[in-house]
Amino acid sequence: MPYKRHIEIDSLTANYICTVSGVSNIYALDIEEINVYLKGMNDYIDDDVKDLERLTVPEFVRTLEKDIA
Repeated sequence: MPYKRHIEIDSLTANYICTVSGVSNIYALDIEEINVYLKGMNDYIDDDVKDLERLTVPEFVRTLEKDIA
């Protein structure tokens, strides 16, 4: 991580990302958006914060953007 191309994402991770983002194909998502989500998810878990499952990739990115602003 971070990924440079969609093809680098293993199938388990790709299926998870598709499930939480509500898309049927990993290629429907921008690779940078995927990387931001995965980094955020890792930070989130490291900080012992709960309820990550309810966030979709775009919602999580918007949350990060608000934190940065």
